[in-house]
Amino acid sequence: MLSSVVLFSCKEEDEVETLESRVNSLINIGDCQSAANLIEPYYQSQQSNNKIRRLRASAQGCLAGIEFFSLAFEMSSIGSSCNGVTCTGLWSKIAELFDGYENITHLYAGWYTMDSCMAQLTLPSTLVPSSNLVSDGAYNSLSLDPDDRTQESNLYLFMGSMASIGSALNRNGNPNPDQDYAQRTDLPWTTAAAIEGSLEGCATAGAILNMSDALSNFPSSVFGTALDGATEALETLLTAACGQGCLACGQVATNCIPCPTALRHRGTECDDGDDTNVATDNVRACAAAGIIDFLNTNWTDSI
Repeated sequence: MLSSVVLFSCKEEDEVETLESRVNSLINIGDCQSAANLIEPYYQSQQSNNKIRRLRASAQGCLAGIEFFSLAFEMSSIGSSCNGVTCTGLWSKIAELFDGYENITHLYAGWYTMDSCMAQLTLPSTLVPSSNLVSDGAYNSLSLDPDDRTQESNLYLFMGSMASIGSALNRNGNPNPDQDYAQRTDLPWTTAAAIEGSLEGCATAGAILNMSDALSNFPSSVFGTALDGATEALETLLTAACGQGCLACGQVATNCIPCPTALRHRGTECDDGDDTNVATDNVRACAAAGIIDFLNTNWTDSI
């Protein structure tokens, strides 16, 4: 039980280093669950800071199937899967990378990884506007704006987002490993009514936006030019998808452009609080459904 864990004071640097060493040792031997169990009480306490958040992201990322160097090696193929007009191979590649990570533990681990990354603000005093602010418990404030976060956290957020998307694709898209992980079943959240209140559907749309945001905020030296083609293409395509989502709801496209900031976190479950008419009034749900519809249309077995 988490309540039985005796916390370090974390006031002394050697205590923090001991905790870091213990968490990393568990991750290195593949005991991801024990690593997650060990760090979680610290994350959910007043001792939480960016180092604790990084450790929590690493432990949850381990559970979600993130292998940092393996994913880094795949960056060039991910970059080549997007060009100026399409990203047809991107979803198949993500489904392949996270094949076998589709149960509920993996899904939630991807979400928690993203949370931990979004809580790593550049400075403890970073002032986050209320429109971009999400609280993850009492001790961790998340920013939906990548400019508020450390570059390191945006890099790992990119991978955490991929893990979240990959789990959802394998859970719901029935990818075919014999045909380069082509989609066999459309994801179901393609209307505002279908996605509003669907935690997994909303989280998947948000993870796609977070992946794009993180991609746009890498330091230019991280992967060289490997991702240059994907960065602008994905942002453009997702903006258009959100606009199409509003059109499908009978609204003007500009109501969903830019894609609503609040979609970056699943906490809203794509519900903007207006229950008058889900199909026409909920901009978040309309935009999110547009993203999922784009994914279904765009997912092919071409890498």
